[in-house]
Amino acid sequence: MKVSRRAKRDKTETTTRIAREIVDAEVEKREAKTLRLRLARMAMKAADPAKGSRKK
Repeated sequence: MKVSRRAKRDKTETTTRIAREIVDAEVEKREAKTLRLRLARMAMKAADPAKGSRKK
């Protein structure tokens, strides 16, 4: 039984859509984590400027 071009294209489009949804979800999680860590770092620096600075 041959698979039609339309069916192949539909399967490809479905796979692409699902992959993009997964990647988009990962990006959102990463950005949320980055924001959370940035805010925590800023709060730490505001609470104790000596601890928040990096020593070179």
